[in-house]
Amino acid sequence: MKTHFTRKDYERALGSGSYRDRIIMEIFRSFFKRYTIQNLLNMRESKLDALVRKLSESEEARVVQDTIAEEVKEGEKTLFHISNTLFTQLQKLRMAPSDKNKIYDKPYQEVWAYCDTSRKRIAKGLFDPSLPLENIFFTPENTFYSDLSRAYREGRLACEHGSRDIKLERVATSYVLRDIASDEKLEGRVRQALQGTADRFYGRSIKSREKRYETMEHELIDELYEMFKSLKTTGRINYPKIYKIFEWMERENYDCSQFIGNPELRGILREEIKKSVPLPYTVTRLRVKQKESSFIKVLRAMYNLKDKNGEDKKFRDLYGIRVVLPDADDGFKNLYALDKAVRDIVGWEVEKLEDFINIKDKERKERGINDYRSLHIPIRIGDVYYELQIRTHKMDRDAEKKPGQSEDEKLMRQVDSLKEIPEPVKRIFAAMFGVRYPLYSSSN
Repeated sequence: MKTHFTRKDYERALGSGSYRDRIIMEIFRSFFKRYTIQNLLNMRESKLDALVRKLSESEEARVVQDTIAEEVKEGEKTLFHISNTLFTQLQKLRMAPSDKNKIYDKPYQEVWAYCDTSRKRIAKGLFDPSLPLENIFFTPENTFYSDLSRAYREGRLACEHGSRDIKLERVATSYVLRDIASDEKLEGRVRQALQGTADRFYGRSIKSREKRYETMEHELIDELYEMFKSLKTTGRINYPKIYKIFEWMERENYDCSQFIGNPELRGILREEIKKSVPLPYTVTRLRVKQKESSFIKVLRAMYNLKDKNGEDKKFRDLYGIRVVLPDADDGFKNLYALDKAVRDIVGWEVEKLEDFINIKDKERKERGINDYRSLHIPIRIGDVYYELQIRTHKMDRDAEKKPGQSEDEKLMRQVDSLKEIPEPVKRIFAAMFGVRYPLYSSSN
């Protein structure tokens, strides 16, 4: 067990890889010079409680939290510039139209709803970036990667502890690049998908093609309406809303079996949606690690809890950017082409690619990554690192939905990995970062 922190420990956890202002490092170093780890371990519980309370209200903690907040603001600006640069590369590679009149890039804030007791994520949604958290309201229409039938009780989002225990957290900014399409064009795509589904599903039982369409539209929309109330407005069908639901069905953000009972109909509808509803050219997700995640990462780096490949644990992924591209039939050429283009950008220092696509099953098992697939590219701009991930929609969906890959499951595993770190040290770092400790209820 560590009895003191070395300069190398501070550099791995609080150095310029993520935090540029060295005052953060100096404040922690000064504290642990006054209170050694051994002092903290030998301290009476009542005295430790008093120290933690005093520290959480101290000028030192305020400076650490304010400094990190300022750095995060600057980091978010750089992420936005990185996003614009990557978009230019996508245009050069002809993965996105060069004519700006044919596309639009819509920003969203990504918000997670989680149980405040267990910290388990209940739902994820995309909202207007101008909305403050207190004005955000989750509905089935803006929720994805969730079991809708369980997440909503009496029309309200709830967890096992009830709706009052639900808390919201902004975790990222997403930019969705789509083709420009009028409401009339969206309606046409919806009708095309419905007609194709009707012809195949009712082909033998209903002779009139028009009657087949009317029957399909009536029955399917009524079935979807049970979950998605926005699909009808004053008795009229809202086709742009249906289009959005269809797009999310194609991407499998929803488990369609929750609201379409007939398995044959579900299968046909998915195939027809694929023909009529194009996925976005790209989705770009910009994220800064939340305080809880940063707190965990810093502690893991301070104690050098090595990765499975045996490398030293460093905290360098405070800032991340993910580029999600449409699934391709040519393997993953687009993903590797973008990786190559990134390496030619002047001013970016690009490190070795971490390829989680072309990796042997044996190594997957040894490293504990199972079916996870993505390209990870560490980029250094100035003295700060930004982790770039490139993946397809399918890879992104699998990473969110498959057991063991979701963000909250990863966070829980990281929390478990802190068990060997002394409680007093964890409490001190939590007070400095302004993080509630323990992170989770002991009953979970």
